[in-house]
Amino acid sequence: MKKILSILLAAALLLGLGTVGAGALTLPEAPKIEVPAAFPALGGAAARALTDEEIEEIGIAFSELLMEAYMTAMIKEMMLEMSVPIMLMEMFDDPSIFLKDGVDLDDLWDAFEAMLVEIDILDPDYAIMNAVLALLGLDDFPNPSDPEFEDVLLAIQAALEDGSLKAAIDGAVDAWYNDMLEALNAFDYAAYLKPEALDFLNSLSAFMELYMELAMAVAFGDIDLTDELEEALKAIFDAMEDDELEALLEEGKWDEAAALISEITAQLRQILEEYGLIDPLPVTYTLTYNANGGTGGPAAQANIAAGAEVTLATTGLPTRDGYTFKGWGADAAATATVTKVTVSADTTVYAVWEKLPEKSKFEQWKDKLADGKFGGIFKGLATWADFLLYIIYFVFFGWLGNIIVK
Repeated sequence: MKKILSILLAAALLLGLGTVGAGALTLPEAPKIEVPAAFPALGGAAARALTDEEIEEIGIAFSELLMEAYMTAMIKEMMLEMSVPIMLMEMFDDPSIFLKDGVDLDDLWDAFEAMLVEIDILDPDYAIMNAVLALLGLDDFPNPSDPEFEDVLLAIQAALEDGSLKAAIDGAVDAWYNDMLEALNAFDYAAYLKPEALDFLNSLSAFMELYMELAMAVAFGDIDLTDELEEALKAIFDAMEDDELEALLEEGKWDEAAALISEITAQLRQILEEYGLIDPLPVTYTLTYNANGGTGGPAAQANIAAGAEVTLATTGLPTRDGYTFKGWGADAAATATVTKVTVSADTTVYAVWEKLPEKSKFEQWKDKLADGKFGGIFKGLATWADFLLYIIYFVFFGWLGNIIVK
């Protein structure tokens, strides 16, 4: 899977893991709002009470807060992309393996980009700067020569000291992120992607989100990128880059591919826990329903607590021509069914099928009538008078009926 790291470009740079080629669709960019000219190179205001040193200190503190917010927003934007199934598809050499039959990849991208245009996504810089202006009660920042400039500086200083400025900025970033996430999640991915492919991509998204937690910790100096940590991360990505994962997907072995991702995710989670970046999380697993030769079926059930007993789905069941669905079994060859399973690992249950008995010659002949094979008048008769069919079959056609059916 040669493109598996392509979407991690910016995060890889932050982590010092080297550069890779960018290959994923990026969200539309709006014009950037730059820090006002007065910051951090402050000065020029006449007859002020603040000294040059005080002005400089305010400017530096304000600029550092803004830069931290911008970096946070940048990483959150990458996290958004990693929560989007069709973005994750682009990590693989052949994204078409995720698509339903008859779905064109270009049509999927066109629909997704049209959705982005429709919701008119704004750049997070707007949210950050608007939050600052709103807190200060301003429509725009004054120039250093304006009489109100020093009042604005004092207001910024007070807001920095009491934490209200950071709270306003953090709130703006979180609100922007949540609005974006809601909009992206509303896209109808299921209309384009195979159900099992969508389940796999959601598993991959969980890994990506953990990775970005680590990227943010390194970027903001919460932890140092030691040789030991870099080696651990390299081992994880080597596992993801192995041809095994791509081969499993190409062969349609979605459950095995998801299990491999879950194993790698657990390794990454352990690293984050060891460094105190996340609290030890309760172990959860995913229950997947395999149609086992049929079509359709229930969606996978995620975040199941380890050891929980789960009642298996009885709605949204798969179908298969010529077979009756009997229930769910422990493996693809199972003939016995179960109604509950205890989930102590990522688990897959398989549809158990019973082949329908062969229809009699008369039933086959009747089906042909019902389908209109012998003319519309017979199709009408087949819907209301079974006894009349017997008469037609045995009296008028007799032995000829057997020849017609054959």
